[in-house]
Amino acid sequence: MRIVFYCQHVLGVGHMFRSLEIVKALKDHEVILVTGGAEVDFDPPANMTRVQLPGLMMDAKFTRFIPLEEGAEVDEVLGRRLRLFKEIMAEQQPDIFMVELFPFGRKKFRFELLPILKKVRKGEYGKCRSVCSVRDILVEKNDMKRQVERVHGYLNPNFDHVLVHSDPNDVSRSGRHRSRSPLHRLCGPQARSGRDRTAGRGT
Repeated sequence: MRIVFYCQHVLGVGHMFRSLEIVKALKDHEVILVTGGAEVDFDPPANMTRVQLPGLMMDAKFTRFIPLEEGAEVDEVLGRRLRLFKEIMAEQQPDIFMVELFPFGRKKFRFELLPILKKVRKGEYGKCRSVCSVRDILVEKNDMKRQVERVHGYLNPNFDHVLVHSDPNDVSRSGRHRSRSPLHRLCGPQARSGRDRTAGRGT
């Protein structure tokens, strides 16, 4: 099976290393990891190919894009990212398009995710299915009702599955979002060790 896995880190690298552990768990499948943050030094798993979009970070309040290319204009970078992203999907024709965190987070990146998700829905990338990959602990919002409604508004029409990565002995999905999406699947915990664990602190 071929999987295009989108992961966008914006401040730290915790999301990147969590995604790498998932890639390792998918060792019997081909994974194209699409990233768009700052460069991170790691040894890629044998089953993974990494494709880097033009780099973007965000300010500390998660309100403003910051291009990583010196002198680059934000709108120009956004346009290049989306064009390249579409080319990747058209070339790879994956069986699975897996998105890390969105729509539970990374809402600023919907400028490129929603167009891709809509093309998947239309069958423009073959018999591809869309999967949301989310960790078990989510950031609490001041207005959780509005947050849940927003998440459902993106989740239900665009995704086939939600993979919740958790230790079922510690965290139950029943206490989190009660999504009306077609299918939820509770997966085992993803953890790093040694140097990778140190690298992911503070994210």
